[in-house]
Amino acid sequence: MYHGINTYFRSSQKAKSTSYACKPSNTTSFPSLGSPAQMVEAPVFHPTEKEFQDPLEYIDRIRPVAEKFGLCRVVPPSNFKVNVKWDVQLSILG
Repeated sequence: MYHGINTYFRSSQKAKSTSYACKPSNTTSFPSLGSPAQMVEAPVFHPTEKEFQDPLEYIDRIRPVAEKFGLCRVVPPSNFKVNVKWDVQLSILG
């Protein structure tokens, strides 16, 4: 049963035990408090195959950096395949 991504982050002990600092590939830094308003580039992450074996775990690891910006870009490894199983029931009322 899916309880939402936030539930995963709060209950994931595996991700916390293997967490490490992931750094974005660009040199974006968040402006300090009191500095003038400015546009900043969102952080971009390029995980390796090994880092991206569990995408939700990887997202949990980059979360401290991405949260400051409100969003980020994750460029998956070139051989990454999305594994989605759809369980959709359609009914047409006539």
